[in-house]
Amino acid sequence: MSRTRLNGEGWVYDRPNHLFVIAADGTGSPIDLTPESELPEGGAPDHSDFSWSPDSLSLVVAASRHAGWDVDLSSDLYRVTPNPAGGSASVERLTEGTANIALPAVSPDGSRVAFLGNDDPLTYPQNVRVGVLDLGSGSRQWVSEGLDRTFEVTSGAIRPVWTDTGQLLASAEDRGTCHLFRLDADGSTPPAPVTFGRRCVSAWDHRAGTTVVVVSGVDRPGRVMVVDGGSERVLLDPASAFVDRIAPVGWTHFTVPCPDPTPGTDGEIDAWIMCPAGVDPSDGSSPLPVIVNVHGGERAVNNLLTEEWSSDIGTMFRVEHGVDPVTDP
Repeated sequence: MSRTRLNGEGWVYDRPNHLFVIAADGTGSPIDLTPESELPEGGAPDHSDFSWSPDSLSLVVAASRHAGWDVDLSSDLYRVTPNPAGGSASVERLTEGTANIALPAVSPDGSRVAFLGNDDPLTYPQNVRVGVLDLGSGSRQWVSEGLDRTFEVTSGAIRPVWTDTGQLLASAEDRGTCHLFRLDADGSTPPAPVTFGRRCVSAWDHRAGTTVVVVSGVDRPGRVMVVDGGSERVLLDPASAFVDRIAPVGWTHFTVPCPDPTPGTDGEIDAWIMCPAGVDPSDGSSPLPVIVNVHGGERAVNNLLTEEWSSDIGTMFRVEHGVDPVTDP
């Protein structure tokens, strides 16, 4: 990273996140629950995610509060219990310090914590999985092993969501799509898809038996929908007038063989082509200029509509988009 700054110092990480509590009525001052002065020696001051317990007496947060965090790259779950009298909060380590853990979500009954992560922080890239920690026994397990896909999607990693039935909702990425899956909290069955098609789910929530998602595609920005047993009902479509006005076109997906494929993959590189309206991508009789967008590096797929691509199509350029799928078999 020495070339990212003219002074040769590189990237400096000097903006750690602390965990604060603030009175809901605006009275008093914010209280820092994780001050650097109370960190174990050598611990990292950054606390990236948190989830309240159902009784609102404690929070579960992801952090690397141990010495050597910058070498082993592991992160843990901690339970932080504010002191009602205003003194220092109690901080309890919940995991064993050998995994990379983020985005905790405490279950509605407070007995378990779901999270995203993997067992080997020093290996990259690799699939990010969904895990569950039992707060009573301290045991944890990966519950998404039945689906060989990463649950850290390019459109933005989101913490798992608990359902009323004790299952989990989480999104996984698969060759240009990001779909919502339902998982058993004990990993007894493979994750089951909730959404389908060449689209991306970028946000979701579940309350009182209802699952709501934000779904987008290359030819339509995000819409808010209710999904139920394979059926969908649109609640909000803020870009409908925009879509009607510009009439965006979709991609055509194809694959390119890789001469030196990653072991365990099918040896194909995913690619997409977007042609002006009325142009058949397989028809070579009317050549057009081509703009090539190679994106993704080691495992990312960017399958989102952008105004730049729409503009390029409007000027009769073809746009091609490809990704190098090291961990997207």
